[in-house]
Parts: sequence; C-alpha cells; structure tokens
Amino acid sequence: GDFRELGQTWSRPIKTQIALSGDTAPRDVLIFTAGYDENQDDAEIRTADSLGRGMYIVDAVTGQLIWSGGKAGVQTWTESFAGMDYSFPSNPSVIDINQDGLADMWFVADTGGQLWRFDIRNGQSPANLVQGGVIADLGVAGGTNDIVNNRRFFASPSVALIRGPEGPELAVAIGSGFRASPLSILAQNRMYLIRQRAVFGPPSGYSAITVPDLYNATS
Repeated sequence: GDFRELGQTWSRPIKTQIALSGDTAPRDVLIFTAGYDENQDDAEIRTADSLGRGMYIVDAVTGQLIWSGGKAGVQTWTESFAGMDYSFPSNPSVIDINQDGLADMWFVADTGGQLWRFDIRNGQSPANLVQGGVIADLGVAGGTNDIVNNRRFFASPSVALIRGPEGPELAVAIGSGFRASPLSILAQNRMYLIRQRAVFGPPSGYSAITVPDLYNATS
C-alpha cells in the first residue's frame, strides 16, 4: 500500500503539529522517514538502495497518511523527488522556527551523503503542503565514487539559529559515519556545517552544494 517503501525502522517518528486547509485547530502528526536498506551493510562505494527512499507525514490520532515523498516511479507519492535514491535511517530534525506551535521545516540526511531540506506550507492542502530538495551532496559529488569518498549519514542534523553577516541564518551541522559497521575506517568521514539564509520561509530554490564548495577547517 502507501508504505511499501519502508525498510528497517531506524528512524524515530517525530511528533509535531501542522495545519491543513480547512482545519479549525492544529493537527497532531508524526513525521518519519522510510528507514534503512540493509543493502548498505555490504556496499563499499555509493550504491543506490531499493528501500527506505522516502518519508511520510501521518495523522498521529488516526494513522491516516497525510503526505508522502519519495523516489519517482517506485509507488504513488504525494510528491516525487529526483535524487532520492538512498535510504534514510536518521530521524528528521523538525523545526518550528517562528514558535507558533506548528512545524515549519525539517532537515534529514541519507546514506548517499545527501542533506535534504523540506519546508511545510501550513494552511495548504496535502498536495501543496511540502516542498523540498537536496541542499548539500557531501558523499562522492565532486570526487570519485570510491571507498574513501563513500560518506553516509546515519545521525540527525543539528540545527541552530545564528546571526550571519546579512542577518539570521540556520546552521545545520552533521557528521558522516557508518553505523552498520562502526569500526570501519575505509571512508574518510567528516563533520560538516551548512548555512541556510532562508530562515522564516522556503528558499527560492533547492540547489546542492558539494565538498569543493566548502571551506576546509581541518587544520
């Protein structure tokens, strides 16, 4: 049915509130990812998955599916996304940026080394509720698809509101690793900090920065 993309349930559902068109009160919902594909256990280079490539918003009271997003051509989604080829074992980091009690956005990362942002348009119908895309490709993009560059994300992004040179910004911090084999030292894992100038509303577009775009603070 609507949930056949679900893999291993590594992701914890995040309880929050949204508002749909016609709602007279905030609606309790759960936001969660489609989970982990154990295909990654043995993958040494960046490898597309066959499960876990999606996310869901469901009514926390009835369990009814409100919105879903995932890989095009796999099943029927509310919205399909290009590049959603890898599973999402991490929890989504859900943000209420204006403190009105409604979720405004969430950040999440996949086992392909991609960091995603999704913005919630409260008051809209399910078909127009969410927009999003990849904001950083930190796996093999800009390099070679080899063992060293196969960075995977299993942890949730940490998000902070900071003061940037031109005003408020979101600082999104995340570290890569291989939780399925935590002693592995094959990939060159890193900590990343990605800054977002679109704070109190969606960005004009979702474009992925890559490793060569970043400042190397290792030293």
